[in-house]
Amino acid sequence: MHSSSFGRKTLLVAHRINTHMNITEIEIKPKTPEQSRLDVLKGTKDRAAQALAAERERQQVANARKTLAAAHQTKPTNPATNTTTATQ
Repeated sequence: MHSSSFGRKTLLVAHRINTHMNITEIEIKPKTPEQSRLDVLKGTKDRAAQALAAERERQQVANARKTLAAAHQTKPTNPATNTTTATQ
């Protein structure tokens, strides 16, 4: 990487196509304050989306555990004791 006379950084990139080597120069421009702000906002949005998904999953797991615990606490009924006999 080297700097040009205008103070911009450039990056030399080598591409191998078949048997020929092509070297191209890509100019790396610094981001404007607006671009930097957008990047920060996008990152914040992505982190918030991940946190929301994690919280929803946590709540689903908590509700499933609560449902399982309630199911285990109920006593199964014995069909032999719940039968009624018809009197004639």
